[in-house]
Amino acid sequence: MSGDEVAAGERTPVTWEDIEAAWRRGAIGALPVLFRGMPEKERKMLVAGLKERQAALRTGELGWDAHRRHVRMLKLVGPAVLGGPAGIAQWLAKRDFVFGAEGRDPLHKAVAEIIRDRNPEWLGNVAERLAQRMTVRTSVQNWFLVDRLARAAGGPPPGADSYVAGWLPFHGRNTKVPSLADSLRADSYTPVMVPRIFATDGVGEELEMWANTDVPERTWAVALRTLCDEGLVDRAQIVDRCLGRMLRGAEPRHLRGFLALYEGLDVTDDEAASHAVAYLRLLADAPATVAVVAQVTLRRLDEAGRLTAVQVEEATRAVLFRSEKKLLRPQFTWLGKAVKGHADHAGVLIAAAATAFAHPDTGIQDRALAFIAKHLPKLADGQAEPVREELRAAVDMLTGTARAGVLELLGESVEDAAPEGDAAPVHVPAEMPPDIESLDELVSEVAAFIAARRRSSWTGARNTPSEDPWTIERIIAAMLREHARDRRGLAATMGPMVDRVEEAGILGRRDDHVDVAAGLGSAVVASAGGRRVGRRWFEELFASPEGKNGRGSVSGHLAAPHRVLAGRLFETAERLRTPFPVPYLSRPADIRGYVDPAEFVRGLEKCAAAGRDPWPLDLEQALLRMPSTIDPEVVARAERLGTPAGKWAADVMAAGGMTAPDVAVLESVNRNRWQTQRIGYHLLPTVGEVPEQFADGVLARALCGMDQPVKQFQALAWQGFPEASSWPLVAPGHRDVIAAHAALNIAHAVDNPRAGLDVLPVLAAADGQAGDGIAVAFAYGLAAREAVDRAHAVDGLIVLAGRGTDAWNGADLGRTLSELIRMDIIRTTRLAESLRQAVAGGASAAVWAVMAGMIPGLRGERPAGLGDLLAVAAECAARSGARQFLSGLEPYVKKGTSRIAVEARRLETVLAG
Repeated sequence: MSGDEVAAGERTPVTWEDIEAAWRRGAIGALPVLFRGMPEKERKMLVAGLKERQAALRTGELGWDAHRRHVRMLKLVGPAVLGGPAGIAQWLAKRDFVFGAEGRDPLHKAVAEIIRDRNPEWLGNVAERLAQRMTVRTSVQNWFLVDRLARAAGGPPPGADSYVAGWLPFHGRNTKVPSLADSLRADSYTPVMVPRIFATDGVGEELEMWANTDVPERTWAVALRTLCDEGLVDRAQIVDRCLGRMLRGAEPRHLRGFLALYEGLDVTDDEAASHAVAYLRLLADAPATVAVVAQVTLRRLDEAGRLTAVQVEEATRAVLFRSEKKLLRPQFTWLGKAVKGHADHAGVLIAAAATAFAHPDTGIQDRALAFIAKHLPKLADGQAEPVREELRAAVDMLTGTARAGVLELLGESVEDAAPEGDAAPVHVPAEMPPDIESLDELVSEVAAFIAARRRSSWTGARNTPSEDPWTIERIIAAMLREHARDRRGLAATMGPMVDRVEEAGILGRRDDHVDVAAGLGSAVVASAGGRRVGRRWFEELFASPEGKNGRGSVSGHLAAPHRVLAGRLFETAERLRTPFPVPYLSRPADIRGYVDPAEFVRGLEKCAAAGRDPWPLDLEQALLRMPSTIDPEVVARAERLGTPAGKWAADVMAAGGMTAPDVAVLESVNRNRWQTQRIGYHLLPTVGEVPEQFADGVLARALCGMDQPVKQFQALAWQGFPEASSWPLVAPGHRDVIAAHAALNIAHAVDNPRAGLDVLPVLAAADGQAGDGIAVAFAYGLAAREAVDRAHAVDGLIVLAGRGTDAWNGADLGRTLSELIRMDIIRTTRLAESLRQAVAGGASAAVWAVMAGMIPGLRGERPAGLGDLLAVAAECAARSGARQFLSGLEPYVKKGTSRIAVEARRLETVLAG
């Protein structure tokens, strides 16, 4: 007999009844004792019961307290019965166990005890594997378990970055000791972990959290400097890694914590001089807050005689190539002193100032011109030649007075100083994406969609990437095609994807998780023959926003185009559960999203011949995608069918598709509870009532009739829409309606990071009138807080410019912008930057049309940053050759040296020709 068989014969095998009884009797402490010395063969016999009880957790039949107790019991039993470190780590990382007590939970000690009893060498292995599996949502609780296992193993800390992300807040919030340095000093992991801080992404905000505390002893900057002084960590290594981390780059909010660490080190001149190359790189590429520190350090080194003229020149060109004025102005001061300090290289340094001629701010161009004009006459011919070469190279990039000033310095004629106008961008429509041709490709597309949408601990705006507008359409079409061709083959292929859907959590357990991802997840489950999920949600998608008993329904917190997409996906799931395929009517036939009317009617004929009705949402979506020009014979074929679907289709096609509902703008003013003080103001679009031919539909009714957008706007405060780029395909000929719904989300981008602005370039290329919906959506987008969001609006504006004035009205956008500026809703500096980028993209004529509509609407007011806008107006007027009288410019054109007055006079000069 084997050893296991002998052991099994000496004891009564443990059953699940014994486990549950021990848990009720002694809870956590009883189970390690129960499992101690248990043979592996006996443990394997308990695995089936473990999985059955895990499945029972997902039925929702247990109350909250009972569910929580069962979760904790199963989390502890898993390591006792599952085979090997890999299986144990996978079990502990399951989403089913992601809740419970935080911190030093007694459950963690019991898990470590159970694993040690089985094999002490497993402890470190399980810790590393579990650390690799930790996510944003699970790291808070699982970090303490990983830490317990790693320390019980007696080895080094886990190598996963997620362990570092938990180690930092553990010490930062350890109030049991007087200072952070004391907490770190008592941890044997500290010498290894501190250098890893600088190699881990996403920890900068945690470092910054304590940077401004009133207790310096609790800051990481003070703690690390203390440990460096004590020799516990290597100061030279920390300085080097801190600079290296800032060189890697990130958003400013992620770098501020590392910048605080750096400043706390009080780097000496000797240390700084050895890292001069790093500071020069930071000056060129780092965010402004970091670049300012690099600039101050390099200037200090130069004044101490520790920099060469070549390094000063490199620093100057790096700064003057940037846009931030808080860097540019000090650089001219430093450069003026450096010209005297490096007299033998004065010409090279002065020539570097010409880099500023590429700056979009004409004020900076004027400053560079004045600097060169001051120093150039003092130079000998040999030193002056590099300056003149730079001036000659800059002539073609300048306009107006700056160009004239450069030509004057060169001693050349200033006649006809304006360069030729920009060539307008040409809009080239995209090509129709290819179909998903095989089951393998379908699985790959679905897997990519799911992987990008894993639920995290909160719904952030950046949780998912920009989506290809055709992703959803291609997946729906492929699923329905394979269902009609080989239903069993589809089920067999999609079966493994069900587990991924469950793991990703996109099906959700609450109404606010009902979205496009949940709809696709339901379709995946249905295609594999799985159980129905979310039927109640499907029924509520198009219910009253108030829902039952005023509780609020799905329609109360999802934007209308989002509900249309989700509804179609839930209906697709229902279709995939039926054994009888019905023609897919709403499949787009061209890149604009329109269906082929002849193919659509052919599908209706097949439905009628089979005695089956079309699926209702598929039918209505097809009608919403109907082009305006249709062969009368196709309309007649639909009429001859004699079915309700045929009659409705014939009526819609005869009318040239859905009549465009009116889109207007509502001024929304939020006041305090006493209605005496304004606390918020927005321009929000409204959509008129559903046209008569769609009065019985649900999709069109969701898109139209939006006369009270304020509640919807408020409901969207914490939501982002990564699939928004696919919205224009919902109603291809009605982009203004889609833009009106998108604007409710985009308006939030003025103050917050926001997903969904990638819809703007798609709307710009779409069909349909461009009225108030487009104007409001683009106005908010161009002034969004985040540069990545504004970039989408700039791309869309360039697309509109390429389509010409027949596709949109720049003056409408300008008037909307002037209203938002006057009401102090948007920042003009952000808007100016966006418009400047559009000008750089060749859209100078389009931007001028916007400016010509905006400046009169400002009514003489002087918002902060108006000088930037007037500078952009002068530039695009010069580039586009605009020559006209502009009303509204008079209040700004007066004597004085203010930026507004200077730029207004410059614009007046350009317009006067």
